This record gives sequence, structure tokens and C-alpha cells, in this order.
Amino acid sequence: MKLEFLDDLTDGGKYVNVVSEGLIRLFDFDKHQALSLKEVIEKELLDRQQEISLSSLNFVEPLNCNLTLKLLSINQGITTAKKEDLSVI
Repeated sequence: MKLEFLDDLTDGGKYVNVVSEGLIRLFDFDKHQALSLKEVIEKELLDRQQEISLSSLNFVEPLNCNLTLKLLSINQGITTAKKEDLSVI
């Protein structure tokens, strides 16, 4: 399972009608990996209420980003870390 952040969905201006400024995608995974991710989310995030850093999972290969899942009292969607907090993977 690969984790990647795509920041230029216009392909260098080729697709001018793209409205998203960025995309995080999980791809190149099989059924076993999908079920493993589901189990980790159920056990760690939902049952234990512990945040999950996807790049720390042994079946996830982070290409250029990390995604941390956490439960909050409000819906914030996906937020980015401050630039000074970011590290290159």
C-alpha cells in the first residue's frame, strides 16, 4: 500500500479545470492490506481512541507524505502541518 500527496493535479497546466489543490491517495494495495488497515482503524482509532500515523504501519509505504488519523470533537477534515513541523520523507 502506497501513500502519496499529489500537489499539482493540473499536470503542469494541461488540465485547467481541476478544482482541487491537492490529493492524498492510497493506492497499489491488495485485499489483505485493505483489511489490515480497516482492523487498525477499528482497534486503535475507534476502540482505543489512539491516533494512527499511516507511515508507521509496516504495510504502508509513504512516498512523500504522512497522514495521521485522529478523532476530534469537531470535523476538521484534513489539515496540514506547519511548514516548520514538516519533515521530508
